[in-house]
Parts: sequence; structure tokens; C-alpha cells
Amino acid sequence: MPSQSPFNVATVCHLADFTEEEVAKLNDLHGHPFTKEYFKQLYDLVGGHPYLTRVAMYLVAGKELSSKELLTSGSFRKTEWIEW
Repeated sequence: MPSQSPFNVATVCHLADFTEEEVAKLNDLHGHPFTKEYFKQLYDLVGGHPYLTRVAMYLVAGKELSSKELLTSGSFRKTEWIEW
């Protein structure tokens, strides 16, 4: 009988990328932190990736960065949440 780590007991859950409509709904639920002008840029940047979308919404809705700062200055790539 193979041994199993006590720290590896969760079920693997694979997430598909969000569609543009799903990201738009998240934008609505966060109080529209991304205007139409910046929404398309956000979607093009993160491609609907669940974690990256969540980080972007968190940073902008929480007013840590404006949507313009996030998308134009490269700040998104240098946050404490992500380095790429």
C-alpha cells in the first residue's frame, strides 16, 4: 500500500480561463473598477486567467492602483502578488 502525505489530501480542481463575459460580471461585482476603455486591455493582458484576473480586480477595486497605472506602467508585473 503506497503511503500518502498528510499534507496532500485535497482534490485537484482545474479551472478554465474566464470568458470575457465572466470577467465583465466580476468587474460589475467589484463596482466597475475598470472602465470600458481599460476593460479590454485587462482582458488582453491576463487572458481570463482566474488568479491574474482576481489580483487585478483586488488591486484596482481596493484602490492600491488605478486601472490606468495597472495597465500602462507595468505595475501589475511588479506587485507583491505576482512577478513575471
